[in-house]
Amino acid sequence: MIVTIDLDDLLARTGYGTSSDGTLIPTDQVLRMANQADIIPTVLNRSGAVLDLGRTRRIASPSQTLALYARDAGCSFPGCDRAPEWCERHHIIPWIEGGETNLNNLTLLCRYHHHNFTSRGWTGRINSDGIPEWTPPRYVDLDQKPIINTRITARHAARIHRRQ
Repeated sequence: MIVTIDLDDLLARTGYGTSSDGTLIPTDQVLRMANQADIIPTVLNRSGAVLDLGRTRRIASPSQTLALYARDAGCSFPGCDRAPEWCERHHIIPWIEGGETNLNNLTLLCRYHHHNFTSRGWTGRINSDGIPEWTPPRYVDLDQKPIINTRITARHAARIHRRQ
């Protein structure tokens, strides 16, 4: 099970953790569950971006994959609701072109979007908040305004709301 929780909530034993399917879990229950689990911590900054775990090889490590699950919560392509467990890791700047295997160059994409976004004219990037966003081709949006998957923006808004 993957549970994301704000560090301040964890330390204060307040608020909620969020499972990969969006279920809210009270912090005291998260702590009870953690007593019986193998823990792989993933640290998020205030914007919801996962802090860099470094580069060791072309294929994302298990820790990097879990960090992507926590940040993207599934396919990051706009409008896609595929769960993280059904996604592939994607290099924004391809490995063959010098792209690194680190979190500021990786995102989750379902198999369909992973193999078809380029041919349809979309481009991806990690924005200044460390969140994946997608730029549509001109035939979709003349201004080519970048789009963030609404699941990602909703999770970010929920984290901010829980802090208030």
